[in-house]
Amino acid sequence: MNSYITIFDFATRLPFGWHIWVMIATTVAIAVAIPLRFRQTGRWRGAVVALIGALALGGAFLANSLFQYFEVARAVSDGRVQTAEGAVTNFSRADRHHAVEAFEIGGQQFSYHYGLLNPGYGSPQLLGGALREGLRARVTFYDASWHERIITKLEIVRDRL
Repeated sequence: MNSYITIFDFATRLPFGWHIWVMIATTVAIAVAIPLRFRQTGRWRGAVVALIGALALGGAFLANSLFQYFEVARAVSDGRVQTAEGAVTNFSRADRHHAVEAFEIGGQQFSYHYGLLNPGYGSPQLLGGALREGLRARVTFYDASWHERIITKLEIVRDRL
């Protein structure tokens, strides 16, 4: 019997991880700093345009990411996920010039990138990710409406001591 340890579980983490919260805090800081900067020079119209532009751009990124996050959260809570189990094969490691990592388990193909707003697993070896060729793992996944396979849970076999 295999003893699995959980590396990633969508159901037990904050939405988007800490990266998104840093981005939101930065956007808020910019939204406060822009009017203060333009107030000193007396150019209020420029301040309003810059503020609206920054908020619109940040809002667009956040709205799309929230839509994706809530779709995956609904699928996980409704049990509309699938599982693949076996050895990792055809592993293609990400590097600084190619941000996508890909592999197969149990005849299912998976790929992910290490973007900030990825709702599922996205930790490549380059940044300390656990997957590698030949590793026995169990992957729970959801085929999202935006044509991406989202890894919602990753478990690996504990190495024998």
